[in-house]
Amino acid sequence: MAIDTSKSVDDYAVALRHLLPPGEYFSGDDVNKITLTQADELARIHAKVDGDFNINTSQDALGWTLNDYQALLNNAGVSDFQVFDKYRLPMVAGLKVGKPLGDIVNVTTICINFPESQQKLFNNLIPTLLMRKLSHTRLLVNGSNLLV
Repeated sequence: MAIDTSKSVDDYAVALRHLLPPGEYFSGDDVNKITLTQADELARIHAKVDGDFNINTSQDALGWTLNDYQALLNNAGVSDFQVFDKYRLPMVAGLKVGKPLGDIVNVTTICINFPESQQKLFNNLIPTLLMRKLSHTRLLVNGSNLLV
């Protein structure tokens, strides 16, 4: 998704003038020079942002869904597993009983449970999981916070 860079210096100047209160004090050459200088800088920044930043809206940038984790486990040969994002903390001093872990601001928790006999298959997936997960996502594997 590209940023709209079709805004010109004049577009920004008009928008800035509309933000000024009416009256003689906010008109004249000095105010126009300041407004045009600000408008020029805003248009330059706007154009530079579009050129410098590649805004990535692919699925990898947005984060994986539970189905993506399930497909990865299936493809690796892991069977009889569970993937879910509703996890409740056990009773811990200072916390309300059953407080959802997902309530922590900006943290998503994905829980993956599988039989211990398939640990070796899962270990092969760890590099892929670490590469694909977003920084605000925590992975709990068989109840242990192995992948932070």
